[in-house]
Amino acid sequence: RVLLLWVIVFGLSLPGSLPALLLQVTGSAPDSAAVLLAQLWSFAWSLGISIRFALSFYFLVDGEMGAVDSLRSSWDRTRGNVLRMIGLLVVSLGVILAGTLLFLIGVIPASLMAWQLYPSAFRQIVGRLRPA
Repeated sequence: RVLLLWVIVFGLSLPGSLPALLLQVTGSAPDSAAVLLAQLWSFAWSLGISIRFALSFYFLVDGEMGAVDSLRSSWDRTRGNVLRMIGLLVVSLGVILAGTLLFLIGVIPASLMAWQLYPSAFRQIVGRLRPA
């Protein structure tokens, strides 16, 4: 189930990366406007589409769902929480950046802390799916 979910999430995130990949494959030096547009597309795709599937792995494990059901549940449950999910992403990137600025000493603890934000968000948005 997890492998299938990884493949599906990869396929869903691919359209966001496709313009940048195509610019790299062309071999010639792309102009700045094309690179900027490709990066803006990737950013918009990540914030608009990919972030809605951030909780799918928690649904897969905690809800004992299949890959497609976990994606559907993540999409449904994040419907009214997109700005909160974007805020969570910004905070987690800020924590990792702070760890990096501490001369790489704090990168591992900061990364672990940032990753722990998502299960907490899952519990706050969804609650418990089954009895403890």
